[in-house]
Amino acid sequence: MKSFDIEQRIKNFFLNVQKERLSSSDTRQRILNAYVAEISQKSLWKVVLTRFWSARTIASLVSVAVVFSFVSFFPGTTSDIQAGTIISQFGPVEVIRDDKTILVKEKMHLKIGDFVRVGNSAEAKVVFPNQLISTAKHGSFFQVAGQQKLYLESGNLENEAFRGGEIITKRGIIESLPGATFQVRVSESGETKIVPQKNQVLVFDLNDQQVSLDAGDELVLRTDTILPGYEAIPQDLLLSDTQIRAIESKLIIARSKILTAVDHKISSEENAAQGDLASAKRTYQSIVQVLYSSRNLEISRRKNLDTIRIGEILPMLKEKTGNSQILLEAKAIESLFAILQNNYNRLTFVPPASGVITFDRYVLLKRLFAFGTDVQKNDGNVLLQKYAVAFLRKVQNEELRIDQISVLNNEIAKLPKNEFSHEFLTRVKSLFAPDIANILGEKIENIF
Repeated sequence: MKSFDIEQRIKNFFLNVQKERLSSSDTRQRILNAYVAEISQKSLWKVVLTRFWSARTIASLVSVAVVFSFVSFFPGTTSDIQAGTIISQFGPVEVIRDDKTILVKEKMHLKIGDFVRVGNSAEAKVVFPNQLISTAKHGSFFQVAGQQKLYLESGNLENEAFRGGEIITKRGIIESLPGATFQVRVSESGETKIVPQKNQVLVFDLNDQQVSLDAGDELVLRTDTILPGYEAIPQDLLLSDTQIRAIESKLIIARSKILTAVDHKISSEENAAQGDLASAKRTYQSIVQVLYSSRNLEISRRKNLDTIRIGEILPMLKEKTGNSQILLEAKAIESLFAILQNNYNRLTFVPPASGVITFDRYVLLKRLFAFGTDVQKNDGNVLLQKYAVAFLRKVQNEELRIDQISVLNNEIAKLPKNEFSHEFLTRVKSLFAPDIANILGEKIENIF
């Protein structure tokens, strides 16, 4: 970038500020020098400068940098440009402005250059009108870098873009497209994780590379990340077989406790239902203990489970494993928790009672996921398939084919003649070997 370009853009900026404060050429030159120094010293500018030299990026960079330089040469003042509003959701939230710390009581206006610190037991929402809403989770620290730009030093931002916005970190820039919702998490070391939940976001790294992420994707930016493409998890960070088995067990137990809680709820056993549901959450949260243990589970770094939210566990799992079955089942269980939270008082249906446990659990899941969104219903297929497989295994536990057919006949005789039975048996049929599958197919035709 030529010095002439910088001076010209600064001159354009000065046309919109108080002329009496910038009347001398010495003052202009001092601010220009400060801006150049900012570029060479702060990681924020290093990230932006290594992105690409588009006119839009340069204009955006200069506007923010000049404001910071302007502030530094007029002690006791801050930028007069209001960027948005911060709303304290709960807990202590502080705004640092002009070396003063201001406790946000309910809400206050933010100005470009403000720093925000969110307490360890707090949460805040930053609103850029008609542009971007960012919810800063506990322990987050960030700076207002522009009208719809935040520089996230550390912590977790959950973002909803209307027209678009940018989150800048030490490792890159995340640019949201209109209508996107996405999460950006920055660790203490600066590692940046981006998880879009809706629509697309663009990610730019330190090597002048970019990639587009769709909903459901996940990307981690480290110091050595090169886009496009995702980096593999190093082998020594992957979960061991021992850890995998432990997590699989916890997923099964958590799922079983959820369904037992629903059984008690629809049977009007409220205390038992609440106890089972709390136990299910605790079991699912305890997956974190496995993740923080040694690979042989002999050494464990204990985590306070009360500080772990259900929605935080799946991203932690993704960091440690590419096992699709575990990730899909964990996602389905999180969907179950969400459905119960939103529809708990609507669980008034009659409990299934055929006596075939796998079928009864299948029906219970079908009724629960009927309350969910299309995405949640799709998640539920993972759990439904598990109960169809369990039915299959009960039949296949018999060594002789004639005994397998006998068990199959006995189990089918217990099932009600309704759409749930038809769907369940059709799913099971697809799992059997051809000879028994044909027998089961004939029975389905005769019954229904």
